[in-house]
Amino acid sequence: MVENTTSGGESILVDGFRIAQDFRQQHPRYFQILTETPVNFKQFYTDFKYFYSRAQTVLELDREGQIARVNFGHSHASNWNIPFEQMEKFYEAYCAFFRYLKNPAYQYQVRLQPGNLLLMYNDRILHGRKEFDSNSGIRHLEVAYIAWDYFTARNDFDRYKHLYLEG
Repeated sequence: MVENTTSGGESILVDGFRIAQDFRQQHPRYFQILTETPVNFKQFYTDFKYFYSRAQTVLELDREGQIARVNFGHSHASNWNIPFEQMEKFYEAYCAFFRYLKNPAYQYQVRLQPGNLLLMYNDRILHGRKEFDSNSGIRHLEVAYIAWDYFTARNDFDRYKHLYLEG
């Protein structure tokens, strides 16, 4: 956070894996739909010269059937070309999952202050913010994205360097 003098704008964080696990237990059929139906997510930012487009499921599982990634974002949902006969059930499942995300029992809220750093595993943690009044001050954030593998590789280097380095 570089500057935050506005009223409102608290950050909202949720553990997508925890929500997905609860959702799996309470709505197994909807869970299955969100793990099996690929949809398009797109981001296009002229300021950053960045374009991202990928078809993926909302909930991704690993080889053991455990939750590996949560893909969710209304602003990145683009042209979901779902077969007509699957569309109604998909949107029922999607809306049910969204209700979990909006449930305050799953949310952690924090007001970021200048000098704060918010580091998160973007495949697991979903983030948003509350409404803020732009007429009440300035709210300016700096954002950077780094592949999570970079962090795990640095940690692995420290753990295994004794196997590769002499002395």
